[in-house]
Amino acid sequence: MKRKHVGWAVLLLALILMAAGLSASHAGEEFVVTGVDWTQSSEQAKRGFLAGIVTMIEIERELQAKGPGCSKSSIPTLHDGLSSMTLLEMRESIDRYYADNPGKIETPVIHILWDMANAQ
Repeated sequence: MKRKHVGWAVLLLALILMAAGLSASHAGEEFVVTGVDWTQSSEQAKRGFLAGIVTMIEIERELQAKGPGCSKSSIPTLHDGLSSMTLLEMRESIDRYYADNPGKIETPVIHILWDMANAQ
């Protein structure tokens, strides 16, 4: 990921916190933000959600920019690797990473999620 996009990646944490706060999502359940969730969310949570979407778009754009016909995508890896975890478990793992690695506080959240997905 390019350095200028790191700020967006860090804001992905706000997306996760928003989703975790909105749902008691359990492993295997899909969570989709609806108008009900949106209208009940704070401005910060809305910003975090949009930042998360922008982050995913940037990741996909960078993967697809590898050349014509490139069929790589981050979605299958993230979906398959994280689908067994609840949003709370994801948030706790990210919190634990930063607590255990204070020297890596500038590591983008999406990198931590990627590592978590690949570890499953």
